[in-house]
Amino acid sequence: MIKVNNNYKGLFYPDDVAELKEMISNYLDQASKGERIKGKLKALIVPHAGYIYSAPVAAFAYMQLQDQKFKKVILIGPSHNEFIDGLVGIKAPYWEHPFDDEPIRLKAVEEGKYLHINDKPFTQEHSLETQIPFITYLMPDCVLTPLLAGDIADFEEAGSELSKLIDDDTLLIISSDLSHYHSYDQAIGIDKRTIEQILKLEPGLVPEQACGFAGINTVIELAKAKGWKPKLLNYRNSGDTAGNRSQVVGYCALAFYI
Repeated sequence: MIKVNNNYKGLFYPDDVAELKEMISNYLDQASKGERIKGKLKALIVPHAGYIYSAPVAAFAYMQLQDQKFKKVILIGPSHNEFIDGLVGIKAPYWEHPFDDEPIRLKAVEEGKYLHINDKPFTQEHSLETQIPFITYLMPDCVLTPLLAGDIADFEEAGSELSKLIDDDTLLIISSDLSHYHSYDQAIGIDKRTIEQILKLEPGLVPEQACGFAGINTVIELAKAKGWKPKLLNYRNSGDTAGNRSQVVGYCALAFYI
């Protein structure tokens, strides 16, 4: 069984359950003033930093789930600690989360050219763990397929392989921050170009643009193949939310829909 790493408690989000639920509820309420997707939601891009920094932006993506429900979630994040070949899944059956004694159910993937199984990188990866409270708060009964994305030679081919896991009851969530540790104005310029590239469905993002570039490139190829439309829901950086403006990290909430 995959367990929440104790290092995350009180670090990326509060370790007190009541405080965490109230925080998520407040962020969702603040984001409720944002635009709601009118079509069928297919995928989201959400940031994954400490909640005081990135959760106000992530809430603009997760707010969409107050209207649209899914039975299955595929969650893709980058690996910050280990090299990943392709898309790595997990064989463990459950993932413990903060809100309930009942862990979230996991669905493993069948191995292929780009899909592989390796439990080890998941135990200390915050790009996935920071999404779990939002997912279980809004969709406590969903079945989760967590994946880590790494070295992918052909994003179109990887997207085609991933598409076999996606049906009408499946939401794809890509966990990624944008630019890292530039000045406030520099970050806005870099991130604006990155977001424009995503909205134009132009793959080819590199790590300097987004730590989750592999997942984003893959969802761009999926969107092109399936006719998904992208929409920016919110953009800010850590200088707007809770940090200083000398070195900031960029965050966006972005949806794909049909």
